[in-house]
Amino acid sequence: MKVVMAILLALSVTTSSFIGVSKVNASPIQNSSWIEPISPMYLYTNHVESELSISGTTAYCNSKATGLSSVTKIEATQYLEKKVLLWWSEVDSWNKTVNSNSLNMSNTEYNVGSGTYRLRTVFKVYSGSNSEEIEKISS
Repeated sequence: MKVVMAILLALSVTTSSFIGVSKVNASPIQNSSWIEPISPMYLYTNHVESELSISGTTAYCNSKATGLSSVTKIEATQYLEKKVLLWWSEVDSWNKTVNSNSLNMSNTEYNVGSGTYRLRTVFKVYSGSNSEEIEKISS
């Protein structure tokens, strides 16, 4: 009886592993143009950007946000950060608020030293009394 149970268990495991492989390969994607890039879903925001470029010892910080037509206000804070060991340390920060559904923000930091930098922008997008907060980090 133990032998029969062992055989049935082995067959069950083997069959289920083949079924899993069969399902994975059953419907391959034929046209890769159908694949949409994965992007976050926002309630009130269409698009956000946080871009950092460094030329010599000057860092150029640019952030953008575009909201739906119902957006009444956008607040943004840019944080220029430098990597120190395993952590990010704030070098400088800037704030901007607009009473519209589109925000463009540019700031410059002079005399940056060598190292690894990023621009982290935190947006708060308002639609009436509702809001959402989005953080975007430069690549």
